[in-house]
Amino acid sequence: MRILVLGNSDTRGEFAPGVTWPEQAAALVSAATREEVSIDERRFSATRPDAPAFAATLVEEVRPDLVLLPLGTFAFTAGFTWVRVQRFFGVRVANWYRKGEAAMDSRTRNEQRLPNSMGRTLRGTMRRLVGTQPMTTSKGLATNYRDVLRALAQAEDCNVLVVAYPPERATSVTVRDAFEQRRMFLEDVAAEAALHRFHLVDSMAAYHDAPNSGELFTPDGFHSTAAGHQVLGAVVAAGILALP
Repeated sequence: MRILVLGNSDTRGEFAPGVTWPEQAAALVSAATREEVSIDERRFSATRPDAPAFAATLVEEVRPDLVLLPLGTFAFTAGFTWVRVQRFFGVRVANWYRKGEAAMDSRTRNEQRLPNSMGRTLRGTMRRLVGTQPMTTSKGLATNYRDVLRALAQAEDCNVLVVAYPPERATSVTVRDAFEQRRMFLEDVAAEAALHRFHLVDSMAAYHDAPNSGELFTPDGFHSTAAGHQVLGAVVAAGILALP
């Protein structure tokens, strides 16, 4: 089985070096089926205007048996200073700010991508001075993912498993009704997936019920630790094995 992962910083393990959840899932599926399972992880963002076309191009290039489409909600639940800068000063200034923020990160984060005291102070100061704002709305992001699913549906002999990340922790959430927005968002995306006979697995219950649930997130509230990758890998493996 060849699996294409439309990936992100979590699927690459940028915040938790080690075996990523797609790799965990592949190993579990291979052990259960006694078949070789390969992973092809590619950078992807559903918020980009060209996301549907790019997803279709990747499928044509890789020719996977299965596409894993991670479904995060942080784009409408978490606040970002650069979005606020863009709102008031435009795209060019926001791009400058993001470059400066990236440079600061490279100097103030450790090997696990966690900020030191200076990094936390600088970020906190900018958030207080400028404020924060989500990148998009739940409805806007749902539209983006629906468009991606429609593009993937055009590929022949390719199944899709949508993988819903758990809700972000309170440290990163800035909207009041984040849980309700997530519920409606998942309903919208799941309905589109069902139209194409794709499936969706939600990892929320697994993260909540895990005996070490307090150790599954990095301090930013929306990336998985090594333990989180194990939990999510098991959820995804079960979802793959349940596919018709």
